[in-house]
Amino acid sequence: MADGLLILHFMGLMLAAAGVLGSVVALASVKPEARQKKGRARRPGRAYAQLAAVGIALLWASGLAMMTMESGVRVPDSMFWMKLVFAVILTLAVAGIETIHARKSKQAGGLLASLGPLAGLSLVAAVIFAVLAYH
Repeated sequence: MADGLLILHFMGLMLAAAGVLGSVVALASVKPEARQKKGRARRPGRAYAQLAAVGIALLWASGLAMMTMESGVRVPDSMFWMKLVFAVILTLAVAGIETIHARKSKQAGGLLASLGPLAGLSLVAAVIFAVLAYH
């Protein structure tokens, strides 16, 4: 059971990474003025945002399940708390990206340009602190 949850957790990580990094690359590959309009930048962005949201949901569900299955009471160390902080930042950034795409706001191009890299950096930081916490 624990191995299955870990597999789901890694699958969620892959989906979230594909969505976040795909969104950043898609947004970076268009001209700045196209980010403001309903142009090429918005088409793949919605799919990437949904992919990242599914990955985040899998990460949270499998992570919480693994924590509840852990035998014994263990006080998490500082690396775990840092991982959790970056996981929350990642979740909020992906939720913001998904909300922007759902509303199809024309004025939110600048916010997308900020949230995408924030999501990418928080994903990398969460992975680094996860390795440090559970090595």
